[in-house]
Amino acid sequence: MSGITAVCASDLENIGAIACTKNNPFLDIVSVIVLKAGTTFDTFVDFATESKHTDLIKAKKMYPIHQVFEIEDKSEEALYYESPTGARVPRRLGKYRHVFKFNKSLEVHKALQSFRNANVEVMFVDSAGIISAYSPDGIKVRGFSVAMFNPEKMTQAGQDNTPAWTPIAIDQLDANEWNSKGVAILPGWNAILLQPVTSVRIKVVSKTASKIVLNVSYIDGIAGDGTENAIGVAGILCDAALTGDFVFTTTTPTFPGVDMGDGNYEFTGTAMVTGSVTLRTPATALTPGDPIEVIAPATITIP
Repeated sequence: MSGITAVCASDLENIGAIACTKNNPFLDIVSVIVLKAGTTFDTFVDFATESKHTDLIKAKKMYPIHQVFEIEDKSEEALYYESPTGARVPRRLGKYRHVFKFNKSLEVHKALQSFRNANVEVMFVDSAGIISAYSPDGIKVRGFSVAMFNPEKMTQAGQDNTPAWTPIAIDQLDANEWNSKGVAILPGWNAILLQPVTSVRIKVVSKTASKIVLNVSYIDGIAGDGTENAIGVAGILCDAALTGDFVFTTTTPTFPGVDMGDGNYEFTGTAMVTGSVTLRTPATALTPGDPIEVIAPATITIP
């Protein structure tokens, strides 16, 4: 069951009462969830609802980055004024600053470079599945404000068996967002399984006026022979124009198409003509599973 952790009476004297969680339940952070600045959950219930998160991912407003291996805490110390008499006055808490180290492929590392200095906010997921964010007004929930988001250069793999890390340095703007307005929730689903939108390519393998074969794949670097390492994406709905995810213009095949199981899809028709094909956007896609997005439509030129 979803629930807000550490819900206590607000009166100072009741902190630590039997109805209050005395010890925080937080474990190691394993995921950083990046949100487009200003992205908001309207209620705590929305924040606890899996579909609200997946909808934001499909709308390209949320990008989860999983598998944090190490964290360097570079946070500021609290700042105090010390008078000549030795009395101290607190001035500020000091900002949270961390470097999160991920073990990512080179292709993912390169894709993350586009986030440098982006206008984003962040949430965190720990190994127990608890999601941490903050509430500016006690009603809505959003990610922590970010002063700097910097994907750093990939490190060299060390002789001491250290991996080639993808480090991301994150400076939070205001420590009070957590210390005074923090929200932590353990939902009834696993936030670690949230997947970002994957870019795929749609390619025309062969085409005639009576049969078209398409390939949908994502590119995972370069293969050993120097060609693109294309990984086929099977399972895309192709049963009908209105209930499938393939979108044709001008070319009008007869549905259903045939999923060949290796990323290839076969469509037949009668006197088909030149046109183009793409997939529905992630926000409107009907295929269940992880969201995908076509980089660009493919032109179908019938001989």
